[in-house]
Amino acid sequence: MTLAHNIQKIQEKLVIRTFCAAARTVPYYKNLLRGLAVDPTRVRDLRDFTGRAPILDKNRLFTENLHEIGRIISGNSFSACEAIFPSSGFSGKFSFGLLRKGSTKAQGKRLYKALNFVFGISSKRTLLINALSMGISMTVPKVVTVNTGLRSDIVISVLRTFGAYFDQFILIGENAFIKKTVEEGEKTGLAWPDINIHVIFGGESFPESYRTYLESFLGPRPDLLVGASFGFAESGLNVMSETRKSVLIRRKAALDPGLISDLVGKTERVSPVFMQYYPFGMYVEAQDGMLLFTDLAGGARLPVIRYSTGDEGAIIPYDKAKAVLLDHGLSKCLPDYGLPLVALKGRAEFLTIGGERIYPDLVKDAIFSDRSLADLTTGYFRMKKKDEALSVELQLKDDAPEPVTLINRFKSAVKARVRTEPEMTLYPYGSFPYAMELDYEKKFRYI
Repeated sequence: MTLAHNIQKIQEKLVIRTFCAAARTVPYYKNLLRGLAVDPTRVRDLRDFTGRAPILDKNRLFTENLHEIGRIISGNSFSACEAIFPSSGFSGKFSFGLLRKGSTKAQGKRLYKALNFVFGISSKRTLLINALSMGISMTVPKVVTVNTGLRSDIVISVLRTFGAYFDQFILIGENAFIKKTVEEGEKTGLAWPDINIHVIFGGESFPESYRTYLESFLGPRPDLLVGASFGFAESGLNVMSETRKSVLIRRKAALDPGLISDLVGKTERVSPVFMQYYPFGMYVEAQDGMLLFTDLAGGARLPVIRYSTGDEGAIIPYDKAKAVLLDHGLSKCLPDYGLPLVALKGRAEFLTIGGERIYPDLVKDAIFSDRSLADLTTGYFRMKKKDEALSVELQLKDDAPEPVTLINRFKSAVKARVRTEPEMTLYPYGSFPYAMELDYEKKFRYI
């Protein structure tokens, strides 16, 4: 038997155990299965599970039960609960993650293993800089952590103050805030290339040019990793992440539509992000182009079972990934341990104009492909369909020149990526009409 087959058999046992436990102990899930005439005792393998277990999402699990939240909790009790994690509220509705006592420590251990695999933290003095919003804390065994919140000046001060005392730094934050931090660091004289720092970002989709933009500040360093992580409140901060190998796959795919087509079965205008996950902590599947997650870690108090986050994607089995990558001369990028790749496209949001699907990532790519343009804007913009044309309203940084002097440059950059003639509106920083009050605390809505 192959390693991939053995992993799948272990996953199968964990999936069935998780499903049966929820069917037995969670009042809402027990009633849901009964109402759908699903007999838990007849769910014995992955085929049964994917064919009979219902798909859950935020509306079905939370919105319908917020008035009586105990219904969706194992044992209808908070007595074994250690922590509660709220979602970002991006959709206008909130969901929550609940962890059993002892699970925070277990999550820390899993994060340690993941970071050690990528960054070798067991043999390097490492300072982990948590620049996520305050209230999101993380503790990793044997690693020093500083929680800076959304204060770029604190991040920069930490690096200046402690730079000589650690072998490496790992900065974790959301995309727009990381952009702000690297820009302000350089502006204030911080020599990024002299600091052995890696970046883990997440919170929204991104074009490959965004990564290249960050690397233009931080590098060049042969071991530099600027990578994405994916998580959701219901199951934890980190569910999937890029690896050094999958970053190389994405770089190649961004330049080679044929590689994307061979991996996911169709051509995409923006390459998906290729990620991997811990197979004994999460089971990931795809149905009708949407990713579904089943939490296997044992720490969740909620039935995160076939849970849809609203993200599009595909699962690429190891054997297929191996064949495609070898065919494209990417033998050094074969996934580790025979694990599958997840091709993450992100939220299914786009405008249709003149028969063309226009995704926010196309406009992001227009911005980040030119460092001189990207450095003039916060990265925030709003796309609209206006009189059968694309309208883009973009926020400039507070020190940018007058909009009238820049509009043709931004318009040309966007026009090069869409078939329609775009209408561009550039706003000075303080005049941007969308979400000025967010201050990086919430995800930004581009459409």
